[in-house]
Amino acid sequence: MEKLFILFADGIASGGPAAIILLLLGVIGILVWDRLGLIRSMKENSSLYRSDINRVIDKYQEGQINVIQALNDIKLILVKVEAKV
Repeated sequence: MEKLFILFADGIASGGPAAIILLLLGVIGILVWDRLGLIRSMKENSSLYRSDINRVIDKYQEGQINVIQALNDIKLILVKVEAKV
């Protein structure tokens, strides 16, 4: 690893097109390393996100059931009112 760093520094110090290529490779290497870290942290936190999503879905389904029950109750009341009229 140390030899690679020395070769990288010598290439940049020499200048020219090789230095530009080495700089670009260095930037690409840093971006790849950062991307791998991001992917690793996303995998670690995926269970947290899944539980949050499941909780939201459960609340949505409970809300839908409550709305359906309320609509059925309103229908029953309307039927009773219509029968009295």
